[in-house]
Amino acid sequence: MDLVALVGNGLSIACEPRFSCSSLTIGMQEKFKNLGLDGADTALRKFAEKLNNSRSIDNAFEEMLGPLEAASGVLGGLYEMASALRSSMPGNGDKILESLRRAERFSDLFYRLGSTGILELIEEVSEGVDISIPKALVEGLVEVAAPGKLTIGTLNYDALLLSAVLAIDEERRTAGDLHFAADMADGRVEMFHEVTPRKEIRGHRIRRSISDFPSWPLTLLALHGSLTWLRDTRSGDVWKFELSDIRSNPNYWNDILQSSDWKPAVIMTNQSGKASRVTEQPFKLAYEAFQERLGGASRWMIGGYGFGDECVNSVLAEVAAKRHGVNCLVVTHAGSPTRDKVEEVLRGVSSCHIYDGDLKDLLRADEWREWRR
Repeated sequence: MDLVALVGNGLSIACEPRFSCSSLTIGMQEKFKNLGLDGADTALRKFAEKLNNSRSIDNAFEEMLGPLEAASGVLGGLYEMASALRSSMPGNGDKILESLRRAERFSDLFYRLGSTGILELIEEVSEGVDISIPKALVEGLVEVAAPGKLTIGTLNYDALLLSAVLAIDEERRTAGDLHFAADMADGRVEMFHEVTPRKEIRGHRIRRSISDFPSWPLTLLALHGSLTWLRDTRSGDVWKFELSDIRSNPNYWNDILQSSDWKPAVIMTNQSGKASRVTEQPFKLAYEAFQERLGGASRWMIGGYGFGDECVNSVLAEVAAKRHGVNCLVVTHAGSPTRDKVEEVLRGVSSCHIYDGDLKDLLRADEWREWRR
């Protein structure tokens, strides 16, 4: 019977506490200071609060960066509207257009400074981290799913879960199983790109349709992108690059920041921004594949996720309302998310086991044994 798992940042934190949102936000603030931008984090928070009906927000980097991404899009739209009305504008129309363009570029630059800085921090923190926890979890899930298929949707930008899947896939290949694990990168479409000056690295294009996915035992879906993904701004295609190639260039993230041809392909924004971004490719494809597989699975496992993303919750709730007979296991930590929140989203699920504890101890928990029966 097929199994679908949803994994959030709690798994990364179980491997390394510095993956917490608060730690990464502090790291982003430090990067701003190192660039001579003292006070930028305070200004970002105040800007976000102003656009959020003065509701106070915490220092979560997504909430702070989201308004910048939105502002860049709005200013771009205003520039296009002003350009269309140029002939009827007052004599200073050129100055208005130039001001709008500069403001748009400023918003985009600050967003890219913050988002690229976060991805660089995640890559730095993840280097050398022991992947035994995600590897053991994936192995356990594969065992529960067998002889059916396992699909894992991850909300994490880091490559810890990917590294665990690749390690298991390599073991399977050594044992003679050549078609075990797939992710969103299409291994059939390979090309070398000069994403940084004077050096080409190998990339695989992200799949374009559900039919592109092979029917293998394990599929990993990066629902909100990955630090290994880059979008070619000229073609719009998204490519996945090897983590080893990224780490071999000490100036990689600065080069990407300066590039006009390549930019990170991740959803790193607030809730309203996420609702819009998940309708864009390749995230739309990831969500469609995730929803389709949820609907065909008899078991679900949700771990390390606080049920805070409405775009994710809506998919879970929609499928739960239609898919009867699902046996679900939810891993919470220190009572978060609450049982009420879990049951609100998964109210259609017939059986929901909740284990409140550390993900690293999940495979030894009574709730795990009860769920997998």
